[in-house]
Amino acid sequence: IQVQGDKIIRIGNEVQDPPLEKIGNLRYGTYAVQETKAPDGYELDGTLHEFTIDDDTPNHEHTHTHINKKIKPFELSILKKNEADDRVLKGGEFSLYESDPAKSLATAKTEDNGIGKFVDDQGDPYVLQLGKTYKVKETKAPDGFVKLKGEFTVSISSKGEVTVKYDGDDLDGNDVNVEKGTDGKNSQIQFTARNNPRMPLPKTGGAGGALLITLGLVGLIVGLWYHFPLKKKEGLS
Repeated sequence: IQVQGDKIIRIGNEVQDPPLEKIGNLRYGTYAVQETKAPDGYELDGTLHEFTIDDDTPNHEHTHTHINKKIKPFELSILKKNEADDRVLKGGEFSLYESDPAKSLATAKTEDNGIGKFVDDQGDPYVLQLGKTYKVKETKAPDGFVKLKGEFTVSISSKGEVTVKYDGDDLDGNDVNVEKGTDGKNSQIQFTARNNPRMPLPKTGGAGGALLITLGLVGLIVGLWYHFPLKKKEGLS
């Protein structure tokens, strides 16, 4: 059955027009009501609610009152880790926006624990709404690490289901782990993103550079020796 407010609007595949106030012709016995789909913006209550109709039931009727909890809005944070050894990383900076990167809604910067929480211009936690899609892009990588090239897409359905995807090729999609929690005033979303260390460039000058130059000269002399062999002087054996 499908219920809207206090009226039954569908039984099986049949639409009830006008809507019914109750289902009749039930035999004596024990029945159960269980919610299979919650209204948009509300949590599903899958509890099995049993009731019995018998001679002791007042007016031989049972009224079931079903209460749904409203889904809390979401706050977002990101956990930065080193791709090489899984250490947490401080100093990664991110921007949250809907479609235009120039119109940032909130920013995050990872702290000593590797976690950065998205806050608005006033420093308050930014609240993400149900049924919307957001983009997240790294604007500054932690010192010594390569900035991620792509962007994350964070989608929240009207049922509170959360998905996070990454569109770049410099991060394995399996590394984007999403965790949800309900602590505090709002629900919490946190996903993990990893950075690769920046490869150090070879130093110029110093003993290392001199050694490379020396080896190069030796190789050049040997090559000339084989290319232009010395001629023996006449009369010498």
